[in-house]
Amino acid sequence: MTRHLPAGATIADKYRLLELLGGGGMGDVYRAENRLAGRIVALKLLRPEFAANEDLTRRFFLEAQAANRIRHPNIVDVIDAGFSSLGPYLAMECLEGCNLSHVLATEQRLDAATALAVVIPTLSALDAAHRQGIVHRDLKPQNIFIAEIGGEVRVKLLDFGIAKVASTSSGVEACTSAGVIFGTPDYLSPEQAAGECGVDGRSDIFAMGTVLFELLTGKRPFEAPSAIATAYKVVHAAAPTLASAQVDVSPVLQAALDTAFAKDRGQRFPSAADFIDALAPATPQAASRREALGALLKRVLDRDAARGPAALDAVAVALQEARFPVAAAGARDPAATRASVPSMLEGMGPLTPTQQSAQQSDAPAPWLRRVSPVEITGQYGDAQRLLLLQQRPAPHPSTATTGPSAEARAPGSAAPSPQRAAAGRWIPRPLPSSLRGRYHVRGTLPRAVSLWVARAHGDGKLAAVLDLLPADLADSARSNAFNALVWYDLEAVDTLIEAATLVANGGDASAWRALARNNFMRDFGPIFRPAGRAVDGAASLRRAQSVWTKLFDFGVVSVIETPRKCLVRVEGFDAASLALRNIMVGTLEGLAERAGRVVAGEASFARDFEVEFPL
Repeated sequence: MTRHLPAGATIADKYRLLELLGGGGMGDVYRAENRLAGRIVALKLLRPEFAANEDLTRRFFLEAQAANRIRHPNIVDVIDAGFSSLGPYLAMECLEGCNLSHVLATEQRLDAATALAVVIPTLSALDAAHRQGIVHRDLKPQNIFIAEIGGEVRVKLLDFGIAKVASTSSGVEACTSAGVIFGTPDYLSPEQAAGECGVDGRSDIFAMGTVLFELLTGKRPFEAPSAIATAYKVVHAAAPTLASAQVDVSPVLQAALDTAFAKDRGQRFPSAADFIDALAPATPQAASRREALGALLKRVLDRDAARGPAALDAVAVALQEARFPVAAAGARDPAATRASVPSMLEGMGPLTPTQQSAQQSDAPAPWLRRVSPVEITGQYGDAQRLLLLQQRPAPHPSTATTGPSAEARAPGSAAPSPQRAAAGRWIPRPLPSSLRGRYHVRGTLPRAVSLWVARAHGDGKLAAVLDLLPADLADSARSNAFNALVWYDLEAVDTLIEAATLVANGGDASAWRALARNNFMRDFGPIFRPAGRAVDGAASLRRAQSVWTKLFDFGVVSVIETPRKCLVRVEGFDAASLALRNIMVGTLEGLAERAGRVVAGEASFARDFEVEFPL
């Protein structure tokens, strides 16, 4: 859970916090100023729930030890580390730019010259790490950053937090165990996916092959609906060729990828330097690489800047399509749209002076252009760092009731919900303050939601949904980067679902029921059903008890059977919105292969939820 320390707070009597940049699996990252030296840094704080864990604290500091042991220009510099009253911290150089995941979400894929301009310096950093006995083990686009430093655009490798470091007299110990899997499933090597011990630098080479393939094709070579299925493909399936993805490049690149993707690590490149040598015939000169990187970063940032007015245009169009009372001119003319936004957003909380001035001109919105200087994991962790269009008000009084929800009313009803009030503004339904930050959802669910929208309504409609989201949440959805092994803040996932309800489902939360039911076997079947085993309705529903925790960290499921019906009861489901409840009804219907009937908890934030199925 991301914590939010106030701006101005002081860490270790020397770092003054300026703003929260984001959160990762173990820590939160702030932009901060060293009051003594006057230097701006990225300050990473280990989350309080982990601070008492000796092993996790050791891994946290491993990042600093690894980076300082390697000392390479393409590895983020860790300046300081220590303990404070708020727990362990790391101070890192503050980078301005964007990570490779955001680049892919914006560019879709790169030409060979630009892809190699990213990969070559990353391999150079890995070669230096491997020569020091350090294996990264979590290579992925989120951990590769393109930064502008002193007028030069440079690639930086981030996050050695789960690195494997060989024991030396320096006291840095290897932190690994047989059977323990580290890393992101899509980028694992076969030996990592199999939980083997003795992972070495050749695992990083396999992962870099995956990154290179994705840069060239826009797709990951071993994609599958679940983490388990992905790991299975990594171990057993042959990697697709570039030609199969309709990418026409030098045969040198395909030959290098074939070696990097060898299932037997003994057949891969023995070192990252050898991988570089294999790519050399297709690699542009250093000057050309610098030029390609500079052009790439400029394109991405310019596109981010242009999204400011475009996002406002998308809101007006979405509101109009959902039959909200928005002037037709506002949906057609960007200037009129921007002029109408303040009235649309009335009641959503005060705007900053920067936001107010941006809405009065045709200039790109600066708060949309700013990117996080450092992203430690790339996973969406800050549910509160929302764009202007998603500023949440205090909870509406009706959101905490257990009676019929205003959300459930049909479009055009005379009694609109909070989402449909006041000049048609869109307000993502907030969690009650007592529930915020306490509940999480596995990445399986938001990943499925994005896929359902694209399948049912097309990529254009999904793009309109993503225009309403915070940049990092939109990037995860756009690049299909939601990780089935990672917990995401419920309020962030809810923002995605509500934006899709508005734009794709015309404001109808009940539409999720059919989407979840019709897509069950494709997206949820592998986790809810035993493979290849025929089971009856009641036996299928009993599976909901054992797999519930693969989706949610809240709610307790019980299944009550009688000769004629089966009741699925979820206690402690009070954090779930109406849209999420419809998703779960559809999921249970897909599991049972029959229609169900909601008998309790049909309103948002009702504590208990019950669905009855005939047998």
